[in-house]
Amino acid sequence: MLRAIGIGNSHSLPLAAALNWVLKDGLGRLCRCIYTASLASSFDTNLKRVRFCTSVLFSLSIGVELLTPVFPQYFLILASIANIAKQISLACYLATSTAVHRSFAVADNLGEVSAKGQIQTVCFDNLGLTLAATLNILSANNPRLQAGLIFVMYPVFSVLDLFGIYQGLKHVHLQTLTKDRLKIIISTWIQQGFVPSPEEVSKQEGIGLSWSRGNF
Repeated sequence: MLRAIGIGNSHSLPLAAALNWVLKDGLGRLCRCIYTASLASSFDTNLKRVRFCTSVLFSLSIGVELLTPVFPQYFLILASIANIAKQISLACYLATSTAVHRSFAVADNLGEVSAKGQIQTVCFDNLGLTLAATLNILSANNPRLQAGLIFVMYPVFSVLDLFGIYQGLKHVHLQTLTKDRLKIIISTWIQQGFVPSPEEVSKQEGIGLSWSRGNF
């Protein structure tokens, strides 16, 4: 992205580059405020679906960022779209993290669970940086390979990331009642004659991109 706005180019205008950067960040934060104000209730009633959908949005935003060096003339619009998506994803992540961590804090150890979650994030971030640096060094003598490698690795790791998030959300057993969970409970009770546990409801609960309105 820095290369796309002309950093390193002796003919670039630093002021114009700075204004573009500030503008895209401003638009992203404004949209983040609008998103959280409009859909705040969904963070509780559709927590898993919101979390997964915004994770998909975050992955797509990275793909849009990768296009900025390819289309530098469209830097502002591409970077703004990517930053808006990232800001929305960040807002959702921060809003839902506590509920997700609480579901694992069976011994009332929310602080410990949150800390370990952060450790996992840092470890995988460092692992990704190490892998990126290694591949960059190995392909240093082949600029074409270096430029194209990122477009090969991006979809692979995006799919792995989303698969991991999806599987992780399957193990989040929420105690709150929503429309989807109520349907599962009533259906199980009518057909099988017992009330399913939160763990059993989680296995049947939808996490995908389809949206269900009217939850409570």
